[in-house]
Amino acid sequence: MKTSVLIIADHVLFSGGLNLILKGSGNFEVVGKVQDSRQTVHEDYRTLPELVLIDYNMPCLSGVEVVIELKK
Repeated sequence: MKTSVLIIADHVLFSGGLNLILKGSGNFEVVGKVQDSRQTVHEDYRTLPELVLIDYNMPCLSGVEVVIELKK
């Protein structure tokens, strides 16, 4: 059974590369990628991932602020 993953990162090349690595492993299914941290909560509810990978340093909301919002 694959682990569902949501990638939250503002750099397209980084999130795309991470997506390829995770898919290539065969153990993960990337259910969504978010570039704008303000859209994270909506995308998290839509995809219901088991694992969320978050860029720490993002514009608008930092990775820490995103985690706080997701925990609410």
